[in-house]
Amino acid sequence: MSHRAHVYVIQEQGGVYIRTQNLGSELPLLVQRTLRYMARHKMFYTDMRQDHRGEFFDPLTFPTAFTYLVADCQDKLHDLSIGWYVYDNEWPILIVDPANLRIGTAPPPPTNQLGAQQPLPADRDWVSFRWFLTDAVDKEILAWWEISKEAWQRNR
Repeated sequence: MSHRAHVYVIQEQGGVYIRTQNLGSELPLLVQRTLRYMARHKMFYTDMRQDHRGEFFDPLTFPTAFTYLVADCQDKLHDLSIGWYVYDNEWPILIVDPANLRIGTAPPPPTNQLGAQQPLPADRDWVSFRWFLTDAVDKEILAWWEISKEAWQRNR
């Protein structure tokens, strides 16, 4: 069985899902790599000490950078798509909230429903971009991701 997982990027009007296959367990590290790539190329503000809410990046920048970097993982990736709703998955949804500089996890909305509500993490399920990009090591991020998966599976 593959490790299907989704990233949901919150945008001004709703959001967009990026579906991956066979990368579920590594998805947070790919998101981290994407955000670091964007920071290096000055695609968003990197000074985490200041409040830059609403000044992050164009809504299509993250999906574009993400798909560009996924090209490096072609041997591990069998499917990549961008959509308006969620397909079957085996992990919680990984949510990128650029306006508030945070990343979270949440259960997916009901399968295959167009116009489904945006997945919304509980307050405890968010981490800051600062932690995700600079303070946490890969092992801590993967542990956070695994804990999110276990909690999601218990509540299914």
